[in-house]
Amino acid sequence: MNSQKVFTKDFILGASVNFLLMLCYFIPMMVMTLYVTESLGGSIGEGGLAAGLFVIGALISRMSCGKWMNITGRWNLLFYGSLVCFGSVLLYFISSNLYVLYAVRLIHGIAYGASATAVGTMVAGMIPAERRGEGLGYYLLSITLASAVGPFIGMFIIAHGGFNMIFSVCVATTALSVVGVVFMSRDNEVLVAEKQPAAETRGGLSAYFEFAALPISFVCLVMYFCYSGVMAFITPFAKQQGLTTAASMFFVVYSVVILVSRPYTGRLFDTKGENVSMYPSFVAVAAGMCILGASKGAVGVLTSAALIGFGFGVVQSCGLAIAVKLTPPDRLALANSTFYAFVDAGVGMGPLILGLVIPATGYKGMYYLLAVISLLCLFLYYFTHGRNAGQPQIAEEPIPQYKAV
Repeated sequence: MNSQKVFTKDFILGASVNFLLMLCYFIPMMVMTLYVTESLGGSIGEGGLAAGLFVIGALISRMSCGKWMNITGRWNLLFYGSLVCFGSVLLYFISSNLYVLYAVRLIHGIAYGASATAVGTMVAGMIPAERRGEGLGYYLLSITLASAVGPFIGMFIIAHGGFNMIFSVCVATTALSVVGVVFMSRDNEVLVAEKQPAAETRGGLSAYFEFAALPISFVCLVMYFCYSGVMAFITPFAKQQGLTTAASMFFVVYSVVILVSRPYTGRLFDTKGENVSMYPSFVAVAAGMCILGASKGAVGVLTSAALIGFGFGVVQSCGLAIAVKLTPPDRLALANSTFYAFVDAGVGMGPLILGLVIPATGYKGMYYLLAVISLLCLFLYYFTHGRNAGQPQIAEEPIPQYKAV
């Protein structure tokens, strides 16, 4: 393999599989509360629980699958995880009561967490170390595209179709993801563990978490706690303020900004170091939250979308690149699962906590509060990583490359 090449066949297939898995995350998430209240006769709170159980399942999975990847192999975990995703989506059609739906959402979340962690780890292992920031930035565009296309598809189908059509689209996307996995080369990172058996035999928390990745993962947890306030509450906020049309374009603008900016921020990470990209991202998110809270019209909403999109585009891709950069080669799977477990925890906890805050602050006050928290993350990042970050350092020992067998 060309050591400088990023866009290999397996890289493109991995990004495509991740995009399809993420679509089946976002599409049901956007309509789950509505499905519970309208089709199953549940309350808004029960709808929120149905949505949140998916994230809880993904969190449970990410906390354990980093260890199991080194034993079973990444391709095996990805294949069987995507297969369970497909099966769980089929079960949506027979989820005729809340308890069945809760179980299906939890199983779907566990399978998604395993699949997404496995494919992310596989792709990270394919990228040359000297192009890691850029390569991970390109890969994570699959999530960016899904975050724009998924909500749009969900809202469009609900307006023109029904819930069964939603589930049918999810069946199609998960089926395609299984096909994509089949065409990926099978890796043999179980052999990586043979080179460094200590990685496999560690006990305690180190068997489930990569400690070198914890500081940056915690920073990203707090940032994604802030992001959850946008994802979960922008719809009722926009309805209250009469900004529904503008809000429907929020994630489109958010995604376009990430698509445009990420290749440049990835190269900055590789050539100038992480701080050049990370510090402006916290300021951008804080400014975007302030503008969103103060918005009176479409200009304010879409300006906030651009700023928040830029900020989280950097936090996600550069945060993951930092976690990978600091991790020994034999612990890559655990670094990936640690990072995304913390991200999922932030997204999962946010709506629960902020839902208790909103009655006291209102939506506007909540967004101002999130702006303050985002700005405080700048200092949190400085003390946990930024002050010790130098110029980009390429590990002397490359990440074990994934090989066809």
